[in-house]
Amino acid sequence: MNLKKIKLIIGLSLIALLLIGAGTAAYFLAFKDYGTADADVDQLVEDNFQLSRPDLTEEEAQAASAEPAEKESKQGGKKSVTEIKQAYEPTFNDLENQVKDRLQQLAEKAKEEYANKQADGKDISYIYFFSKYKSAADKLENKTDEAFDEVYHNMQDDLVANGHDPKAAKEMKKAYENQKEQLKSKVMEMAIDKF
Repeated sequence: MNLKKIKLIIGLSLIALLLIGAGTAAYFLAFKDYGTADADVDQLVEDNFQLSRPDLTEEEAQAASAEPAEKESKQGGKKSVTEIKQAYEPTFNDLENQVKDRLQQLAEKAKEEYANKQADGKDISYIYFFSKYKSAADKLENKTDEAFDEVYHNMQDDLVANGHDPKAAKEMKKAYENQKEQLKSKVMEMAIDKF
């Protein structure tokens, strides 16, 4: 055999091994069902958030506004952009607190399950834990996105109803996305430290 054929066979063999390895990893991490059903975890991540829409009555909007010049610039009882944003701030903060609480509960549940398996002398599969709690975190993220989007769209509606551009709410969306990415990084760091 000549050298070119040997290199070709070795190259194709390496590619085949890489594909087999990637396929195996994908199977164990993404496709294999580890029987991770857990009613407590499911309820924790699937329950709806309890949020209320701000009441933008004239008195509350004026009390929320710290800008006297903006109060004076209102025409015909319309709320300023600042007043609307301030009215929605407690709702966004409430959502953030509820998410952090659920993440904390999820982490405690994982830690408790890990400790119980360890105490019972059972084999501990890190792939099982990753699969189960990553799936739960993804569901929680989707629920959080739905809740945020609902509040965000309500805020945009209120902006439009008061004669403002709905794009004025964009900074809230950007802040939410940034905060979500920071929280994801923090949770991953905590998970890596624990295991």
